[in-house]
Amino acid sequence: MIGDFFMHDTNILIVEDNAIAQLTFVQYLRDLDYHNVVVVNNGSEALDAVRTSTIDIAFLDIRIRGSMSGLETAQHIKDINPLLPFIFLTASTDQRTVRQALDCDPYSILNKPYDLATLQKTIEGAINYRECQEEASVLDTQSMLDQILNTTTVGVCITNDEGNFVKVNKAYCTIYGYSKPELIGQSITLVLPKNIHKYAQAQHQEYLAGGTEENSGEWQTIDKHGNFKDVSIQVGRLVGDNGQRFKLETVSDITKRKDDVRRLTQALDEKDSYAHEVHHRVKNNMTIVSGLLYLQAEKVKSQPFVYDLFQESMTRIKTLALIQEQLYRSDNYTFINLRNYIQSLVSNVQKLFREKAEEIHVEQEVTNKPLDVDRAIACGLIINEVITNSFKYAFPPTSTDSPKIHIQAFFKESCIHITIQDNGVGLPTEFNLIDGTTLGFQLISSLTRQLNGTISIDNQKGTQVYLKFPQ
Repeated sequence: MIGDFFMHDTNILIVEDNAIAQLTFVQYLRDLDYHNVVVVNNGSEALDAVRTSTIDIAFLDIRIRGSMSGLETAQHIKDINPLLPFIFLTASTDQRTVRQALDCDPYSILNKPYDLATLQKTIEGAINYRECQEEASVLDTQSMLDQILNTTTVGVCITNDEGNFVKVNKAYCTIYGYSKPELIGQSITLVLPKNIHKYAQAQHQEYLAGGTEENSGEWQTIDKHGNFKDVSIQVGRLVGDNGQRFKLETVSDITKRKDDVRRLTQALDEKDSYAHEVHHRVKNNMTIVSGLLYLQAEKVKSQPFVYDLFQESMTRIKTLALIQEQLYRSDNYTFINLRNYIQSLVSNVQKLFREKAEEIHVEQEVTNKPLDVDRAIACGLIINEVITNSFKYAFPPTSTDSPKIHIQAFFKESCIHITIQDNGVGLPTEFNLIDGTTLGFQLISSLTRQLNGTISIDNQKGTQVYLKFPQ
């Protein structure tokens, strides 16, 4: 049951042409203690009831027989009593019917069959809605609108079809530094740079004529003191009682936001340039070190063992320099492209072994995904050591006629898998990676641990090195 405030004194109109539906609905209302009920069969009787009786709420079946449908009846009721809340009753869920009903601006639509709880909630809401409408109707609408316009922080202006100001609010004046009298009657171009006056006037005329459907945009405007203002504008059309056309604009000052964006963009550009320069300098410095080693190596060419040590050191430095080269050419300073990196590593080793490079075919099946820099450095040094060893030892003059190295790298199950296979003579049978004493194999073991990975070597058909580490 609803409270005493709603009992007995609420007058309800039912427009329903089905006798059983009438009786049922009346009984529902009685169960909810609503007894002041007027029941009619068609639209004409409904309009007479609204004209001659005090009706607080109206329930209308959408599909009533007679000269007027429920939808037409609702429109006429609104003409007679605009504040009367009405609720459509329907057994149809057809979307077209529902859209037509909503176009009539009802308080609600109740689908048959309905229950007491829903009906009670609907009546209470409709009564509250009516009371609020009645309270609002006693207010001075123009006064309320003026108060709203002058309390909002968004600038509002209305211009006529000639493009002159006819109304501005306080926020609009604050944005541009003018008083209301200084703006009223002036052209909208007063707050626009001179170079766009003609364009703005033409666009204004075209919009009011319906030639464009602009609804928002950002403009650079100018205030009373000649300061440029970045603003976001939304527009709409208004039509006066005499048919005269007006343009409504809401204006938000976004100058500070745009300035902040410009400063941030400038700072990021400077940081980007600085990062590029750092990577370039690091790469150059590594190139200088590599060059110094090359010059020093020239002095010991007569000592092959020492000369090879210099060559190996140079390739390791170039492997690190390649990382800086990739970062210098990239917009991302934390990841590099694995495929491009491995291609560069292979090319680097091939340059070192020019004579053998013409004979040894290198196949690459490498994913095009990014790898973070820290792991790329460790991974690159491992690959460099393995490929260098293949070029140096896998293919002696008496080995296969078709020397080949196959490199495969892919991501699977949250891990990176890298396989380097050659068809050369293989490593000695007694070789143990963990016990390897050369610097190269010590590096491979240490870097694999750094990657939290595993590495294995198979000598059955040439040499196969398999490296696996988490992404």
